[in-house]
Amino acid sequence: MAVYCFTQPIQPGKRDDARAIFEEIRTSRRDEYESSRKRLGIREERVWFQSLPDGEMAVVYWEGEDPRGALERFASSDDPFDEWLRERGREVYHFEPVRTLEDDEEVFAYSEGPVSGVTDTVRGATDNLLGGEEKQR
Repeated sequence: MAVYCFTQPIQPGKRDDARAIFEEIRTSRRDEYESSRKRLGIREERVWFQSLPDGEMAVVYWEGEDPRGALERFASSDDPFDEWLRERGREVYHFEPVRTLEDDEEVFAYSEGPVSGVTDTVRGATDNLLGGEEKQR
């Protein structure tokens, strides 16, 4: 599973408009949104608004097999929902997906992962030995 994150500055005075997009997605456009994300290969999406001294920013997290490629596919999609979302994004963010891809540069990465060779089966067996419950850190 791969992850891709990107940011978009929210235009001054447009935070409520940006929030309204997500409210519309959660309610009347939920089915269209879910179809779009499945088609693009996005398994998880999260968005945070962050206030900064010079304005506000949306921080977007996508998870899937190829989330960076999903942004490329989204940019060129002629699906009516994707077109609607791009247009709304332009209204509140000046969002241009292709430019977002051009501007990114990974400068650091760290991952704490399982020890090489340890599988879910081994972890499951270990959990059973420990009482069958997932242990909290």
